Amino acid sequence: MSQSIAQQVMALQEMDIRELQEKYRSLYGIAEPSEKRGKKAAAQDIPCNRRQLVAKLAYRIQELAFGGLSLQAREKLRDIADETERREQSKGPEFLPGTRFVREFRNKTYEVVATEDGFTWDGKPFPSLTAAAKAISGTHQSGLRFFGVKSGRGKK
Repeated sequence: MSQSIAQQVMALQEMDIRELQEKYRSLYGIAEPSEKRGKKAAAQDIPCNRRQLVAKLAYRIQELAFGGLSLQAREKLRDIADETERREQSKGPEFLPGTRFVREFRNKTYEVVATEDGFTWDGKPFPSLTAAAKAISGTHQSGLRFFGVKSGRGKK
């Protein structure tokens, strides 16, 4: 008598890492490591993080029992991922409106404020922090570097 889907998923919690890896090979149709291919190459096919293995196996058990995502759903998810990646690559850091960037430059203090549409300095709008830094310094340079913003992306 075969186990229910719930029982199969629960049983994953009791397996050690080697048993989980074997189950992964079985459910995903991955061959045992061969001498020709090498153990290192085969090991790269299978996650070695226990929590990740359990999650992937639980998904696969349910996928085989109930069916996976439709082609349309997979394509939609791929499109969303591609669009998100394009957006992330095309824009710089985002800052909350009202964020103030202050810099002393040539014995004068400058303050640029982030807005919904970009930045303002001295009542003038700028599309980027770099454009504001250029207006202040007269030379093209990174706005983040000019104002001493250290690391990471801003939060929106």
